[in-house]
Amino acid sequence: MKLNLAILLLLILFVYGCTSNIIDDIPLGGDIINSHEHIQSIKEAEKFIEAMDKAGISKTFLVGSPRSTVYGGEGFSDYDKNNQEILTIKAKYPDKFEVLCTIDPRDGQKLEKLKDCIKNGSKGLKLYNGHYALFYDELGPLNRTEMDEVYDYSEKNNIPILFHVNVGKENLLEEFEAILKKYPNLVINCPHFCLSSIKLSRLKYLFDTYPNVYTDVSFGFFVQAGLERISENTTKYAQLIEQYKDRLMFGTDMVVTSNKRKTVDWIYNLTICYRDMLEKKKYKCNVGNEINGEFNGLNLDKKTLKIIYDDVPKRFLNLD
Repeated sequence: MKLNLAILLLLILFVYGCTSNIIDDIPLGGDIINSHEHIQSIKEAEKFIEAMDKAGISKTFLVGSPRSTVYGGEGFSDYDKNNQEILTIKAKYPDKFEVLCTIDPRDGQKLEKLKDCIKNGSKGLKLYNGHYALFYDELGPLNRTEMDEVYDYSEKNNIPILFHVNVGKENLLEEFEAILKKYPNLVINCPHFCLSSIKLSRLKYLFDTYPNVYTDVSFGFFVQAGLERISENTTKYAQLIEQYKDRLMFGTDMVVTSNKRKTVDWIYNLTICYRDMLEKKKYKCNVGNEINGEFNGLNLDKKTLKIIYDDVPKRFLNLD
């Protein structure tokens, strides 16, 4: 009898192990929210949701994207098309997604377009004019007077902004700070460690000076370099996150498109690499031929993980 019971328990454990996530559920009753992602169209939604579910992601913030980001090509165009796509995705899968539309700072109808997006389900705004490598020459400066109406409206109506800003460029930092000083209640996610994962003192300065500045842990196109950087000095990055855990969010920024290599497994594996970076002491990351290696992770405690995964993104996007 005892032997049969032992065998039964082993079978239960085996089945549970085969059907559960590779990583334990972390948020202690909360959610794991991905605060930063692009998607080409509603055609990619089903494979993305499948990968999200497999990776334990409960909700994702989709950001409006120009042609050069999700469709291919150059320049800041066709963003209205992608705004409509992500609003359609949100309408079809309301429990899985939130939306941050984008606008063109040069567009005379930009405020009306933002208001229309908010009316149709958008929770926030995504801005690209701080992206020095791709869009600054075309869209900048950040504090151009034509954008005052957008910043003013966003501040007064609690509309958060995901604002890619290369603050390592002195003029962009000055322009960014001019906005933060003029609109002190504006809530902004400056993603990718605010492009300061090498120079953390710059990120700390922004956090200490501007209480409504947030960031996310995504690395965009530079995932391999980012994982290696953190792996080389986990203590430094773990200390930063512990000190500012109420200002950090989980994000992937992998850009989900119809590209054949971006399969369910590709999306899942890259998402798990980011989770492993935060959750484990050591981990392997294998995403096609792009990202490969063994890394040291931050091994954050569950309380900190819940804050990053659940509490902060909900506060940032006013989901509570």
